[in-house]
Amino acid sequence: MKFAKHLNFKESDAAYFLCITALYVFFISDACNKILYAFNYDFFRISIFFRSIYEVLFLSAILFFINDVRFLFLKLLLFLFVLFIGGQILISLNASYDYNYLENISHFNKYFFVFIIYFSVYRIQDHTDKFQKVLRLMENIFMINSTAVIIGFIFNLNFLKTYALHYYLHGFSGFIPAQNEATMFVFIMVSYFYYKHFILNLKSWRFYFILFSSLLLGTKGIYLFLAILLIFHFLYFSNLKTKIISLTLIVIISIGLFFYFQTEQAKVFLEYYLTSLNRQGWYGMLVSGRNSYVTDRIPGIIRNWNIVNYFIGGEDQTRQLIEMDFFDLFFFMGIIGTILFFVLYFTSVFKFNMLRPFNLFFVFSFFALAFFGGHFFASAVNSLYVCLFSIYIYASQRNNQEYL
Repeated sequence: MKFAKHLNFKESDAAYFLCITALYVFFISDACNKILYAFNYDFFRISIFFRSIYEVLFLSAILFFINDVRFLFLKLLLFLFVLFIGGQILISLNASYDYNYLENISHFNKYFFVFIIYFSVYRIQDHTDKFQKVLRLMENIFMINSTAVIIGFIFNLNFLKTYALHYYLHGFSGFIPAQNEATMFVFIMVSYFYYKHFILNLKSWRFYFILFSSLLLGTKGIYLFLAILLIFHFLYFSNLKTKIISLTLIVIISIGLFFYFQTEQAKVFLEYYLTSLNRQGWYGMLVSGRNSYVTDRIPGIIRNWNIVNYFIGGEDQTRQLIEMDFFDLFFFMGIIGTILFFVLYFTSVFKFNMLRPFNLFFVFSFFALAFFGGHFFASAVNSLYVCLFSIYIYASQRNNQEYL
C-alpha cells in the first residue's frame, strides 16, 4: 500500500511537471513560430522540435505509470497505426510520384497527439492543488494572448495579425500561428472562461476581456461559434436579467461594428468577402471554398482505392487534403479508424456527462467547427489546452468542486 501511494505521488508530480512546462514551452515556441513567419523567415516551425521532445516525455509517462486504461490505449494506438500503414501502402503502390511516408506519419501523429497527452496526465484531476496551479497558468496564457490581440488591434501590429501576409483579410490572433489553430485556441479559451463565469458561477471580469479579444480574431469559424454560444446562452439562461445583459452586449458590439465598417481597412475586408460570396455562394464562402476540394479531390483519392481502403483508408495528406476534418479523417483512416477515433474521444477527452447542457454544447461546437473549418482533429497546437479544459469539466462535475 505504501509503495502504491509512493507511485501515485510521483505520478502526480510527473503530470504536474509535464503540464506546467509544456504550457510554457508550447506557447513560447508557437509565439516564435508566429513572429518568424510574419517576418518571412524561411525556417519558422520551431514548435515541432519541442513538441517532439514532449511527446517522448508524455509517452514515457504513460509507460512508466502504466495501468489497464493506458495499456488498452497503447494497444488501440498500435492497432490504428498498423491499419494506417496498410492504407498508405495500398495507395503508395499506385502513386505516380515519390510518395512521402514520413510526412503522412507526421499527420497521423497529429491526430493522436491529443490522446497521448490525455492518457499521460489525466490523473492530475485527483490532485486539486496541483491542477489548480496548472489551470491558473493556462488562464494566464489565455490572458497574455488576448492582451497581445488587443494591443495588435490598437497599434495595427502586423506580426500579431491572424493573416499576417494577406492585407485584404483582417483580424488579430496574437501569438497563435495559423488562422485555423487560432480559431480552435479562441474557441477553447472563450468556452473555458464562459464555463467558469456562468456554469460554475465563478464570476470574473476576465470573461468579458476574453470575449472582446475573440471578436478581433477575424475568422468565420469563431464568429460561427460566438453565434452558437449566444443561442445557447439565451436558451440555458432564460431569466430577464441575463437577457437584458446579453442584449446590451449585442447592441454595444453592433455599434462598434458599425463604426468599424466605416473605415477603409474594413471596406477592403468586406470587399474580399463580397467577392467570395458572388463567386462561391453562401456555403462556399462559409467554408472558404473547401466545397470545391470535395468535388475536385475526392475522385482523385478513391480512384485507386479497392474495397479494403474503405475500411482502413488511404489519403496522401501532403497532396490531397480536403481541409474539412470529417472528410479527411475518413479518407485518412477509413471506416474502422474513424469509428475508433471517435470511441477514443468519447472515452477520454470527452468522457464527461453528455446529458449536461454545456457539455453537449461544447462538444457540438467542437465538431461543428471541425466540419466547416478543419484542422481541429489534428491540431497539435491546441491538444494540451483542450485536454486540460476537458479534464477540468469532468473533475469539477464529478466532485462538484470549484477550481479557482
